Amino acid sequence: MKKLNHLLPPAINRLINKKLIDKLKNQTIKSQPSALKNEKGAAIMVALFMFTIITMVLASITKETTVEALGASQKLSDLRAQYTAKAGLELGLLRVLMYKQAVHQLKDKLKDTSMLDEIWSFPFTWPPPPLDGLTKVDQSNIKKVQDKSFLKNVEYQMSIEPQDGGLNPNDLASPIEALAKGTRKQLLTLFERKYIDDLEFERRYPTETLESALNNIKDWADLDTTSDNGRGELDVYEDLYEIDFPPNTQLKSINQLKLIPEITDELFDILKNNITLVGVKSININQATKEQLLSLSSDPNWSDEIVDELMTNRSLENYAPETFEEYVTGAGLDYNELLENNPAFVFSAPLNFKIEVFGLAGRSQKALTAYTFDMDQLIDPLIKQLEAQDKANDPSANNGSQANGNESEPSPTTPDANDPNKQPATAEETKKENKAPQGRPRVVYLKLDSPQ
Repeated sequence: MKKLNHLLPPAINRLINKKLIDKLKNQTIKSQPSALKNEKGAAIMVALFMFTIITMVLASITKETTVEALGASQKLSDLRAQYTAKAGLELGLLRVLMYKQAVHQLKDKLKDTSMLDEIWSFPFTWPPPPLDGLTKVDQSNIKKVQDKSFLKNVEYQMSIEPQDGGLNPNDLASPIEALAKGTRKQLLTLFERKYIDDLEFERRYPTETLESALNNIKDWADLDTTSDNGRGELDVYEDLYEIDFPPNTQLKSINQLKLIPEITDELFDILKNNITLVGVKSININQATKEQLLSLSSDPNWSDEIVDELMTNRSLENYAPETFEEYVTGAGLDYNELLENNPAFVFSAPLNFKIEVFGLAGRSQKALTAYTFDMDQLIDPLIKQLEAQDKANDPSANNGSQANGNESEPSPTTPDANDPNKQPATAEETKKENKAPQGRPRVVYLKLDSPQ
């Protein structure tokens, strides 16, 4: 076409060019609706994609915010439950202190101080449950107290138990020979009492096996590396654990007994309810359980019926040394032999306690367990036992007294109550004896759990 343009007149060329331009315009106008339709579809797809992305982001942010809010709320509830349990523990410690002060002030006036046990033994809950027979005035006063309390919308339950009756397996490694011997004898008797009703138990656990198990407990707690089982302490643990055992330190939890060789689940079940790690290193006749009392002797005369009668008698009136000796002798037992084969007997009011508190806030629950220990009442008897042991093991002291023609006399630190020549108590000892308990009881063990 271009080759022929120079041959045609200008007017014709203009006409041809105009038609070409009009044709091109018509083609462009016809193609525009199709292009616009394609662009409109792409825009919808982009909008849907962006909407989906934004929705997902918002959902994720909402979920994360909700989870964080629930987590923060749960942590707050956990904290409130924990501090509620601590509040209950402090009240429990106050009850223990009040009880000891009451016993100290009234022990010379009351024939039997067991009537004061309600101070610590009465179960306590917060908020106080509704009681029958309360007047409207009493109910109103209780409500006023609750409204003024900081413990709102929370609950706790408290229980207190004495811990003076149980044996302490750590005493198997005690430097006080009489205490270690007595503890071993009573633990062994505790096991052997099972022989009476269970012949299969005797077959599975003869005395030699029980002795070996007790030696393993002693190896755990003592400081040396040799064992009474005739081998090194580490030998029995070599194939059991990757870390060094035994730790040569006292048991800190009753469950640690499960780590000791030859302490099977069956033996552990016998021990767990009859031992304590915060005992008074003696046997409190007025607090010991039936199983603990039965373990005092393997003599057939020391039967279930005799121990049941003993416990019935002490529920009416606590035993004193004289009345307990009279009862044991009447049952056909040698009281002196009983003393030789067991740790020292005590007949005092409870000294050490276990306090359990369950705090509840919302859906959170915390359990707080604490053991109190009266160190002041324990130190002096232990010192006297060590001094008596040192004197008995010191040949020069015994030879000196024999050379002078004198028989061995009681140590001034352990005077005989019937000795007319015994030295009177010093002013410091009298002051200490007459001093009423003061301050917060000593807590030697504290554990916080989250029961399911």
